[in-house]
Amino acid sequence: MSKKSLEEIQALHQRRCDKPLRNNDALQRNNDQHQRRYDDPQGNNGELQQKFDQRQRRSGEIQIIYDKPLRNNDALQRNNDQHQRRYDDPQGNNGELQQKFDQHQRRSDKPLRNNDELQRNNDQHQRRYEELQRKNDELQRRCEELQKNKGELQKIFGELQGIKEKLQGNNDEPQRRFEELQKRCDELQRNNEELKEEIDRRKAQYILDWRKAALYPDWRKEEFQAVNVTLDADTAHPSLFLSEQRRVTWKEAWKDLPASPQRFDSLPCVLGDLSITSGRYYWEVDIGDAVSCDLGICRDNVTRKGIVTISPQNGFWAIRIYEGEYWALTSPETRLTLRVSPCRVGIFLDYEDGEVSFYNMTDGSHIYTFTQILFQGALRPLLGLCNSDSGTLTIVH
Repeated sequence: MSKKSLEEIQALHQRRCDKPLRNNDALQRNNDQHQRRYDDPQGNNGELQQKFDQRQRRSGEIQIIYDKPLRNNDALQRNNDQHQRRYDDPQGNNGELQQKFDQHQRRSDKPLRNNDELQRNNDQHQRRYEELQRKNDELQRRCEELQKNKGELQKIFGELQGIKEKLQGNNDEPQRRFEELQKRCDELQRNNEELKEEIDRRKAQYILDWRKAALYPDWRKEEFQAVNVTLDADTAHPSLFLSEQRRVTWKEAWKDLPASPQRFDSLPCVLGDLSITSGRYYWEVDIGDAVSCDLGICRDNVTRKGIVTISPQNGFWAIRIYEGEYWALTSPETRLTLRVSPCRVGIFLDYEDGEVSFYNMTDGSHIYTFTQILFQGALRPLLGLCNSDSGTLTIVH
């Protein structure tokens, strides 16, 4: 190989070694420009700061990569000097020099490739920086709008606060008057309740005294409708004998009667054929010589088969006369005291008010009243005898 050819190769090699240095200078200028943007006092928000920190670390890594070609260039320069000395040595080995030169050439190409990759990374960082800058500008614009709205809201709030204080001062007087009126209303309400309780008490006492008056049953007849009650033979116990559909007596021998689901087979009772579902009615029963009997009303659907106790719980509201004693068939039974033994008993039924009253029609005195009854369904008159010595009961026409 001639000396001229070696000089050309050496010059080409030198230009290739100088190119990475020029690229390094350009990258360093870009990095300095980014650094100046980062150091700008009108910098971006926290998110942009974080991105710049990441880019700074990346720039450090790039700088290390940039420095590596420089060190390689120094090594190449030393090798080139060594080659030059060998070339100048007339005894040098040109073949060995060519081999070393090719090896150095390959090493020189590697920094160039690294520079291209660094350039691409730098372009990517530049695009990210511009995107972050746009986002920061948008956030800055929104912050300015919010600050403006905040000032307007504070102004409106101040105006409303002033109006509230003004209204509060105007409302003190109505509030005071309202409290006085409320206090007065409460006092009147208490007085009204006390008066109502007193009126109810006096009314109850008046009714009680009036019921005990001798003329009270006759007065009630003006408000209650008298009904013509007849007895329903299909409901009569087999030991009871009916006559004229109004009179019932006890017979020891059972009658041979047709089976009927309406007939009492345990209680010695019979029902009237009257079915009452509303209104006020009364009827009278002549006791005569009866010494053991039951008088009253019952629901139409009471149990008629088997042993049944006459009580309100089972749908019966009645009184009992038994050998000179008088009982209200409540649960438990209530013993009654009468001044005069009745020969005739009046039964007064008020369906809507839920009351059944019994009166001694002999002297007009009150016997007993079932009150606060919630009637449901039809009601029927009830007569019953206890044994063969009970006597006879007759419904007065």
